[in-house]
Amino acid sequence: MPKTRKLTRLIRRLSPREYLTLRLLATGYTVKQIATEYGVRVGTVRVYTMEARRKMGAETLYQAVAILARG
Repeated sequence: MPKTRKLTRLIRRLSPREYLTLRLLATGYTVKQIATEYGVRVGTVRVYTMEARRKMGAETLYQAVAILARG
């Protein structure tokens, strides 16, 4: 399977909040800034990032952001 399709499949597994959270992190937002933007606690944003990492098979948050950037 071409890499592009695999990346697309990984990204489609994410909820809209998980996807947007990673996008914001990729553009330089901090977890605290994202929490303020969403009106939620920092812990909630961390849950979004952990779930996104799990769904994407990424070992680190940096890896998850890098995967998203390639897609």
